[in-house]
Amino acid sequence: MTDEESKILVRIGQELANLVERDANGAYIYAEVREGFMSANGFHDEGNRVVNLDTSDAFCDAIWDLWYERETEKRWEVMHYEITDGQYAV
Repeated sequence: MTDEESKILVRIGQELANLVERDANGAYIYAEVREGFMSANGFHDEGNRVVNLDTSDAFCDAIWDLWYERETEKRWEVMHYEITDGQYAV
């Protein structure tokens, strides 16, 4: 992973936290991306229910930026990103 990818992943976490509007622990993203197509959803596990979060342009832009950061032949198609105990895992 490059330094730039790491910075973008932190930005994605910040955007996800903005969508949650409270403690981001338990928040996660499921995204599918291809050239000209993105389906990205943010969720927050609240223990007794999982809430589907309204996304923002900044949230989607950060995911696009991560996807375009990779060379064409090394781009991923599916991403799962989660925040647990203040740390992200992808």
